[in-house]
Amino acid sequence: HEPYRRQRQMCIRDRRKNGKKLPWSDAGYELKAFECIPVRFLFWDGDDEFPAQGNVLFDASATDFIHGESVVTIAAIGLDRIAKFAGVPLDRSTFPIF
Repeated sequence: HEPYRRQRQMCIRDRRKNGKKLPWSDAGYELKAFECIPVRFLFWDGDDEFPAQGNVLFDASATDFIHGESVVTIAAIGLDRIAKFAGVPLDRSTFPIF
C-alpha cells in the first residue's frame, strides 16, 4: 500500500516544520494536513472537577476540499503521530476511540 503511505506522510506534516503552538488549552497545536486544511489538536489536563480532555478541530470548509471520511482519517493519523511523539501508547486505555 505504498500510495497510502505517501498520502499518510503528506496528510499530517512533521510538527517541527509547520506546527504552531496554540494558547487556548493546556497543550494545543495547529498542524496543516494540507495548505488549505489546518487541524487543531487541543488538550486539557484533568483536575478534581473535570477529567482530562482533548479535541480535534477542523475548519468548517474542510469538507469543501476532501470527503468527510478523510477528515476522520486525518484526525486519526494526527493523533497517532502526536501520541508517538509524546511516547503515549495508542490503545483503548488512553484513547477510547481506538
